[in-house]
Amino acid sequence: MRRPSVWCWVAVWSLGCAGGGAQQRVVHAVESGQYTAALRAYEADGHDPSTLRSFAESSLERAAVSRDAAQSRAALNELALLGPRAEPLLERIADRAEVPVVRADAMRMRMALGAGSARSQLRALLSSPDADVVDQAYAALDPGEDAAMLERALNEPRAQRRTTALQLLSRSAPTRLALVERVSRDDPEAALRAAAARELGRYGRAALPALELALRDKDEQVRLAAIDALGRLASASEPEPAALALLDQQLGAASTPVSLGAARALLRLRPAREPARAWAAWLTALTAADAGLRARAASALPARPIPEPPRSTVYERLRSEPVHSVKLLLALAIGPDDPEARAALTQLAASASVTGAQAAAALWPHDRAQHARLRNLRSHPAAIVRATAARLLGRELHDCRSVAKLLADALWSVRLAAAGAALSCS
Repeated sequence: MRRPSVWCWVAVWSLGCAGGGAQQRVVHAVESGQYTAALRAYEADGHDPSTLRSFAESSLERAAVSRDAAQSRAALNELALLGPRAEPLLERIADRAEVPVVRADAMRMRMALGAGSARSQLRALLSSPDADVVDQAYAALDPGEDAAMLERALNEPRAQRRTTALQLLSRSAPTRLALVERVSRDDPEAALRAAAARELGRYGRAALPALELALRDKDEQVRLAAIDALGRLASASEPEPAALALLDQQLGAASTPVSLGAARALLRLRPAREPARAWAAWLTALTAADAGLRARAASALPARPIPEPPRSTVYERLRSEPVHSVKLLLALAIGPDDPEARAALTQLAASASVTGAQAAAALWPHDRAQHARLRNLRSHPAAIVRATAARLLGRELHDCRSVAKLLADALWSVRLAAAGAALSCS
């Protein structure tokens, strides 16, 4: 049952229920859903940073403990980005949320942050009648003491339990290789086969047969995970020659995300392996007809500075790329210190869009006028642009004061993005 005076408890945490003050007025306004009134109270208080924190925290807590699953999930996602700073707020959410799975999720997040009491609290939920809650509680199991239970969980019909069991078992001891191999081969969920294939990179030479099999999986995400694992084996202090050979074999395939992943892995080795063929494979992906493949290539730039001869082709592609999001990825990968990339970002920043906002934030260290451009986007008609502006102003430019306006936005998705951004820079 929900405890009374949730918002009084919020106020106790930040300033105490006794006495008034702007922080308490902000908290009470948020409690009643009066976000504009909360903003006015913050502004009347002289834009005090502590009052802004109270505004942002109470906004996230109100959303997290609500019965609106989408709002609750969005609030927890924002808190996940804050790291240890979110722990006190997560503790309150775990204590007061009426929805059992929200309490469990908050406990799991606290446990991941190292909160001492969270593991035992979460473990106690293993007996819950709510299957979603039990899914979360599996994270509190110990891979040593609870090995038998975790091994049984690999056969559970619920994918989240299998995922948690795989993660805990694969990282506990090399003797688990056979279990991880089985999941990478037999699990009905491609996401779990991919997770297992990626974990195989921990097991060295013994995992190579399973990785070779994963490279032939029908699902691309499993094949990509196998490439990641092979890249890990190839870059070890004592590289596995067979891993290098398997990566090299992928370069001969048609231009796909898998061949691109292999090229990137080989070029990141020191020294690079098959650099001419690997750069050729990467450039083929960068100039492919499929914009999705070009985007993957742009975001997976293997090395900087770019050597010749690839450099001239990369710059030509940067200038001619017709899809703004792909152009942005390539410019960001090259870096705004590069004149060609900076010119592309300047072109993109002129657009009042998500892409334009991201380009403006990247340019800001070189061009302070981009700050005003981002502030202007706070009034954009599209919610996703306003939310993006909030995140960039707070997380990249550390301008908490400019974020405050969006804490009173008409849409909860924008308010929560602003709340997370305000806390990240406060």
